[in-house]
Amino acid sequence: MTLNISTDKAEAKLKEFLAENERLMSLSYEQGRTGKSALDTRIRNFARAAFSDSQQKIKSYTGLVFAIGGRERTPQEKQDDYNESLGRKEQHLKAWLEEVELNKDSIPETAGNSKEAVNGASEKEHGDQLSNKVFIVHGHDENLKQEVEIFLKDIGLEPIVLHRQPDKGQTIIEKFENNSEVGYALILLTPDDVGYPVSQETEGSDVKKRQRARQNVIFEFGYFVGKLGRSRVCCIYKEGVELPTDISGVIYKKVTTNIEEIGMSIIKDLKAVGYTIKIS
Repeated sequence: MTLNISTDKAEAKLKEFLAENERLMSLSYEQGRTGKSALDTRIRNFARAAFSDSQQKIKSYTGLVFAIGGRERTPQEKQDDYNESLGRKEQHLKAWLEEVELNKDSIPETAGNSKEAVNGASEKEHGDQLSNKVFIVHGHDENLKQEVEIFLKDIGLEPIVLHRQPDKGQTIIEKFENNSEVGYALILLTPDDVGYPVSQETEGSDVKKRQRARQNVIFEFGYFVGKLGRSRVCCIYKEGVELPTDISGVIYKKVTTNIEEIGMSIIKDLKAVGYTIKIS
């Protein structure tokens, strides 16, 4: 088994899930079914981010969720299914925890190759997928940038805005690279510049001006697609801005009035890649 995060973090998360599962076992079906569903989602998101063999683990774990079908079940049958499902889930989580602990013990403690160093390298390689940091790439639309910052803070995440980070004597590109160790990026495509093909001038035809995002935004957009992968990049755009034509498979979300219009959609995407959302 290979972990994408540190063994200490994986161990802590699994123990947290086991404690919540134990709490749910003390409740009735009606009292605990919503919490059980939420825990299922958290566990699946954790598995996607933490385990290299996540598909296999999620497939086996998903088989533990009981299905409802056929005739209407009696309250006692619902309670029995609920208890059985939580019991089997407990066994599954304990098995994962045992794997993590064995993995921890198997990492050699040699100079320059401590357990912390090995896990730290793995975590860095995979973009620290359970980090609570989200990078905001923005142009000149200050209102939208601030709305997104507030939104991320409200759901328990840390927004990373480059100009708010300390310079430390770095060049712009060095500062950007050193602050890009995140698990997700939100790209704000806003109509800050105007452009058009130079051929329109030479042809003598009417120039069709197009509203575009700033060049640094497009550069950073491509950087994060390459660094994190398309599934961990979301473009939030405003009406009228020209969208890139050569990047498919990236999430695009249109905002008209404010970020709340697409807030729930963003939360779903963040949860899907392993972020823990804490709505205050």
